[in-house]
Amino acid sequence: MLNIGKPKFWDKETFLSRVDEILESSLWSNNQAFVQELEDFYSDYGVHAAATSNCTTALEMSIRALNLPRGSYVAVPAYTFAATAQAVVNCGLCPVFIDCNKDYCMSVLDLNAKMKIYKLDAVIPTHLFGNLCNIEYFESYWEDAPVIYDAAHCNGMMYKDKPLGWYGTAACFSHHPTKVAGSFELGYVQSKNEEFVKSIKVQRNFGLDPNSTYECEVVSYGTNAKVSEVSAAGALTQLENIDKILDHYKRIHSLYMMYLDNEKYKLISPNNDNSNFGYVIVRILIDEDLNDLVFMLKQYGIEAKRYFSPLNNNPFFLKYLQEGNCPNAEKLYEKTLALPVSLHITESDVAYIAKKLNEY
Repeated sequence: MLNIGKPKFWDKETFLSRVDEILESSLWSNNQAFVQELEDFYSDYGVHAAATSNCTTALEMSIRALNLPRGSYVAVPAYTFAATAQAVVNCGLCPVFIDCNKDYCMSVLDLNAKMKIYKLDAVIPTHLFGNLCNIEYFESYWEDAPVIYDAAHCNGMMYKDKPLGWYGTAACFSHHPTKVAGSFELGYVQSKNEEFVKSIKVQRNFGLDPNSTYECEVVSYGTNAKVSEVSAAGALTQLENIDKILDHYKRIHSLYMMYLDNEKYKLISPNNDNSNFGYVIVRILIDEDLNDLVFMLKQYGIEAKRYFSPLNNNPFFLKYLQEGNCPNAEKLYEKTLALPVSLHITESDVAYIAKKLNEY
């Protein structure tokens, strides 16, 4: 099966040597050397970073660090993965779903319209498919509420020579196996606010005061969102090869551009020069049912998925907020497909996938 995202270490030997080192040390968790090295890596360019167990816990702890009253309204894209909204709900807050524009980014027009209906206490835009979402707008014009970016798709990306955590209150990232520079389950928070990042580090370790002489003095909300040494070592190994990994994704993207019939399929191109090209997303231009297309590709050993089912229509979230349609998100869901792009994919794979699509 040609998978959408299939994990692969670029330098397996280096990773395994680090695993041996970890096993010999018997220091497998609790903020050890590889976790600290990973945080140092992400703390360049004037930002600070905290490693977390995954991107969802990174989002949750970032939201909790805002200290919003229970039941506060938080703007979330309707067109994003469910984890973005689940993080809001898990913090006792209410998601307000915002429609997207044609570039799959949170619609500024709909955001401002919803702001007139609800008192939004925070905004969580998603940098989707390696496309940056309205950073210029939020930096220049938005002063109504703190902004936390869901940057799960954005390893290896910068904006105007600064890391994405430089913007807004914070940005949350993922090293999930299917992401660019994927490792094991691992995430991180990046922010230029050092105190904000310190609060994340306290939260991830059960809310314990790191400076207390009392053994278990709890000073804030807490959970176990620590990162194992093996996960951190895996992420570091991938990051040391990030330029090669990004070159692979860019090449695969350009091959799809070359092989696909552009009268049937529109390849969604990155909206910035620094995209990591981590996803191959096509908009279907022909009048066909996507479920039939996905089924056909599966018969030929090709995995394809529809991204993303609009969250405003999800029965679970309807109990929190029912007002407001998101027609753009619903329309894009009917015409958007993700195709294989992992480090295992070759030019012959792309040619084969495109041939089956073009023949459909």
